[in-house]
Amino acid sequence: MASSKSVRKTSGHDLPVDQEDGTASGLSESAEKKPPRPSQCRNYTREAVAKSLPDILETFVDQAKSGSVPHFNHLAKFGGFDLRPMPAPAKRKGKSFAQRLLDNMKEHEAKMIAANETRLAAKLAAERESGN
Repeated sequence: MASSKSVRKTSGHDLPVDQEDGTASGLSESAEKKPPRPSQCRNYTREAVAKSLPDILETFVDQAKSGSVPHFNHLAKFGGFDLRPMPAPAKRKGKSFAQRLLDNMKEHEAKMIAANETRLAAKLAAERESGN
């Protein structure tokens, strides 16, 4: 019986890199230069930034030491030295349509009850005045 697992094709970004010559092992020249697919871009970018993060931070520190305020502010944020209060996390998902509809119905019902009570109170006040 055949396996239900699909066979994953490897791209140039999944294979290990040889330290001596800097090429991906087991790939030809044309496969090495193939750009990542859109679904791989996020991971590819994260890996590239993670690999060069020490150099990036050194540059930020050097710029901050030379008096660059924006670089210092970014370093303060990265290092957790920002003492401003953290904003409350925003909810990504709001109320469902059914919940909003139910809330609107409750508000409408409350308005109708208040209007009826006001109308009834005015009618009773008019009857008292005419009865006296």
